[in-house]
Amino acid sequence: MTDARQRIILKVFRQHGHSMGPEAIEFIEDILDKHDIPDQDIEYSTEWIAKEYSRQDDAGMKVSLDILRRVYDSFQNGGETGQGDDDFLDPENHLHFIDAYEMPLWNWSTEKGTFERHVDFRPLTASGSADARLTSVRNRLYIPKQTALRNENFSPSTLPSRDKEHLITIRSTKHLLGRAGERFLLYGMLTHNKEGKLCLEDDDGIVELDMSGLADPSEGLFTEGCFAMAEGFYTENGTFQVVALGHPPCEQRSTARSIYGHIDFLGKGATTLAEDDKLEERIRTDLPDTRFFVLSDVWLDHPETMMGLRKMLDHCVDNSFIPKVIVLCGNFSNRGIAQGNAREIRRYQENFDALADLIARYPVITRTTHFVFVPGPLDVTVNSVAPRKPLMSSFTARLKAKVPKVHFATNPCRIKFCDQEIVIFREDLMSRMMRNLICVKAGVTNDELKLNLVQTIIDQSHLMPLPNSVYPVLAEFDHALRLYPTPTAVVLADKYERYSATYEKCHVFNPGSFIGHCSMKTLSLLAVLGSLALSVHAQASEWGQCGGIGWTGSTTCVAGSVCTELNAYYSQCIPGESTSVAPPVTTPPPTTTSAAPPTSSAPSSTVSGPVPTGSQIRAVDDPVYHFYLQENDGQVVLGPESSSGYFTISDTITLNNLDGSQLYLNVNTNATASYKPLSFDATAVTTDWELEGDTIITTNPRELNFLACTTSDPNFYTVYLQYANDLPADTSCSMQSLHLPCLC
Repeated sequence: MTDARQRIILKVFRQHGHSMGPEAIEFIEDILDKHDIPDQDIEYSTEWIAKEYSRQDDAGMKVSLDILRRVYDSFQNGGETGQGDDDFLDPENHLHFIDAYEMPLWNWSTEKGTFERHVDFRPLTASGSADARLTSVRNRLYIPKQTALRNENFSPSTLPSRDKEHLITIRSTKHLLGRAGERFLLYGMLTHNKEGKLCLEDDDGIVELDMSGLADPSEGLFTEGCFAMAEGFYTENGTFQVVALGHPPCEQRSTARSIYGHIDFLGKGATTLAEDDKLEERIRTDLPDTRFFVLSDVWLDHPETMMGLRKMLDHCVDNSFIPKVIVLCGNFSNRGIAQGNAREIRRYQENFDALADLIARYPVITRTTHFVFVPGPLDVTVNSVAPRKPLMSSFTARLKAKVPKVHFATNPCRIKFCDQEIVIFREDLMSRMMRNLICVKAGVTNDELKLNLVQTIIDQSHLMPLPNSVYPVLAEFDHALRLYPTPTAVVLADKYERYSATYEKCHVFNPGSFIGHCSMKTLSLLAVLGSLALSVHAQASEWGQCGGIGWTGSTTCVAGSVCTELNAYYSQCIPGESTSVAPPVTTPPPTTTSAAPPTSSAPSSTVSGPVPTGSQIRAVDDPVYHFYLQENDGQVVLGPESSSGYFTISDTITLNNLDGSQLYLNVNTNATASYKPLSFDATAVTTDWELEGDTIITTNPRELNFLACTTSDPNFYTVYLQYANDLPADTSCSMQSLHLPCLC
C-alpha cells in the first residue's frame, strides 16, 4: 500500500514539474495519515498540496521540505473551508482544452423553443445516420433564425406605442403560393437545383431566385450552403425576384449567455453571467499578464522555423515573459506527405522529435506553459473530414515524453479560460469561400473582404458555411463547428495574409504563416505570435490560387497548368497546356519586404568586406555561444564570427572560400574513441549530412551531438562528432549542437 501511495504522490508532483526526495515523500505521507485520507482521495488531496506548492514564489523544481511545511501550515491556518482559494485565482483550475469529440451535443427543439441535450449518442460512422444529417442541417437553419426572431427588427414589441405595421415578418416559402406580386422576406439556405439555378430552400420548400433586380447585397460573403435573408417579390412564373439580400443578424455573447447560461455547451460546467463577471474581475486583478501565443503554418521542414521558435523562446526566457498557452497550428509540413513515401514520413516524425528537443531545452517554459498542437489540412491524422482528429500518436511520442503539458487537439478545438471561450480553427477558409462565392458587394477592397469573412462566419454561427459536398463534416459532430453562443475569440488560422477584426464583441484574427521571422501582437486576452510575411514569388501549384481581388501571391502557375478565373475574387491553376497569368487584380497588393534566403549572403552585419556565398554554422550554448564553424591552421574549429566559414549544406557540407575553391567537411569514423575528429578535405567522404530543422546532423547513424574542446587559444575550440561518452584527455569539453544562424 505504501509503494502505491508513493507512486501517486510522485506522479502528481511530476505533473506539476517537480521532483521529490524521500523526506518530502515521507512528509506528504505523514499528512495523509494524520488526516486519515482514504485511498480513493489520496490523488485529489495530493493534487491540492501540489497546486499550492507550485504557487509559491520560491518553489523550485526539486521539492523543498521547508516550503512544503509552509504550505501545510497555511492550509491549517486557513481551515478546511477552502477560503484560501479566494486569495488568488489559480489559472490551472480554470483552463480547459476541449476537443471536438468531447463537446456535448445540444440540438435546437422547435417544439420547446430551446436546446435539448442529445444523450443517446450513436457510434460514429463516416457518413453519419440519416437522422444525424437531418438534425445537423436543421440546427444550422434554426439557430441563426431564433436569434433573428429576437432581433428588434423582427420581434413584436410589448410596448403599445410601437408602430407594429412596420414590423418585418419572416415568411416561409409555403406562404408564396397564390400570392404573386406581393412582397416577402424569406429565410433559408442558398443552394442550386438540378438545373443549376440559384434557389433558396427552407424547411417547407424551395424557390428559384431571380437576382437581376439586386443592386448590391449587404455586407458579407454569400456562398452556396450559407443561410440568408432575401427580400423581394414573388412573380407569376414562380420565381422570387430579390431586391435585398443579407445575413441573419447575430447575437452578442452576453445576450445569448443571459438566455442560455444554464446550458453547458462545452461540457466543462455552466456558469451564470454574474459568475462570469466575477471571474473577469479576478482575471484583471490576479492574472494581468496571462498571455496565449498562437502560431500557424509551423513548417517544421523549413529551416527558418526552428530558428524563429528558438528566438521566440529565448525572448520569453530573457524577458521573463512566460506564456500560459502556446498554440501551434499546422500545416507542420510545407508540402504535405506523399502517400506511401516512407522517407517523407520518417522526416515528418524526425521534425517533431527535433521540436521536442528544442522545447525541452527551456525547463522554465515547460514547467508552466501548455503546448497545444492543432493539425492542418496537410497533416497526417486518422481522418480527413471535419472535425479532424489529433496528430497521429506515432509522430508525437517524444513530445509527450519531453513536454509535460502538451495537448494534441482536434481541428477545430476550443480553449475555455475562466469566462473566456476561444475557438481554434486551421483551414484555408478565405480561398474556400472565394471558390464558392455567389455574390458580394461590388467594389469591395481587400481589407473589406477580410471583414466580410469575419461577419459571415459570426452571422452564420458556423465555422464553415458551405455545403457538405464542398467541405465534408461528420454530421454527428457538426456542432463542434458551431459558433453559438458567440465565442470570446476565434482564431481563423489561414494561409491568407494576417488580419484581425472585432465583430459584435467577438475578436477574430488570422495569425498568418510562421516561417521564422518573429513579431508579436496582442489582441485582448490573446497574444498573437506570427511571422512577418515573406513575399514568395514562386509559381502557384496545380489547383492552387493564382489571382483574384485581394490576392497578393503568385499570379503564374507551374508548367502544365493554366490560371483560370472562376470569379472576380478567385482564380485557380487548372491543369492545361500552358502557363497563364491571372487577370490583373483590382486592388494593389500591400508592400512587403522580401527576405533573402539563407544561402544568398552572410546573415551577420558584423562582418565587413567581401564574404563567400553560403550560410554560417554556429553553436548556441555556453561556453561557445555564437562561436562559428571555420578552418584554422587546417583544423575544424569553432571561433569568432569575424573569421566564420560559409557553407553549402546538402548530403555534404561544403566550405566555400573567397577564391572559389571548396573543401568538404568529413568525419573520421575510423577513430577508435567515441569522439570522431572532423576535417576539411578536397573530396567528400562523409555524404550523410542533413539539416533537421536548422540543426546539423548525420543520418547514418543519426547523430547531432558535437564536442567543443578548449585549445591553447581561448578564441578557438576543436570540434568532434560525439557517438558515445569518451572524452579527449588534457582538455575541457562541452556537449554542443550546431545550427544555422537565426535570420530574425
